[in-house]
Amino acid sequence: MRKEIEPEIAEEIVKIEKPEIQKQALQIAKTGVYTKEGFQTRLFQITRPRIELPQDSIDVQFFNKTVWNLERVGDFDFYTIGYEKKTIEQFLELLKKAKIRTLVDARKNPISQYKLDFNKENLEKNLRKHDITYVHYPELGVPSDIRRRLGETGDYNWFFKQYDENVIPRLDEEVDLKTLDYPIAIMCVELDPTKCHRHRIALALEERGLRGYDL
Repeated sequence: MRKEIEPEIAEEIVKIEKPEIQKQALQIAKTGVYTKEGFQTRLFQITRPRIELPQDSIDVQFFNKTVWNLERVGDFDFYTIGYEKKTIEQFLELLKKAKIRTLVDARKNPISQYKLDFNKENLEKNLRKHDITYVHYPELGVPSDIRRRLGETGDYNWFFKQYDENVIPRLDEEVDLKTLDYPIAIMCVELDPTKCHRHRIALALEERGLRGYDL
């Protein structure tokens, strides 16, 4: 129900210079109960500039956030990185920000059907331009039968248990990461490290006393 406007509220409305804002303020005053201070707050809400939301894609915003954080968290012993949702330019920029000296490719098959820049030869060539050494350890990749079973069941608990039991021991037996030029970045595909075997490698390295960060 409409009501009479209080004199002090009417005084505030009279002060408004723009007719369209004055009309809007009058409507607000007739349909609400306000103190003078409360009405001034509503006036501020309708007259302040609208905040523009970022126009960049979520992928770009996520990349910018990662760079911003990386510049503030300090140095780590090793890093992990997934190239999904990244351009080759973004990928290289993150490596440079982290001062990576060696990229460790942990894919069993270093091929990408959808991002040709991340095929072994193309990736190695791009890394060389930035003085980053490329090393491929197929021994750290996911065995085909285990990956196939994951695709059938979606059971990540089983998947990581199998990886820990069948692949992680190779860090001591077949793959010696200690000989590489640090800091290193361990690469695979997935954006989310918790859905990628690279985080199992990271946990194993952290158990050995190293400190890691996912790019």
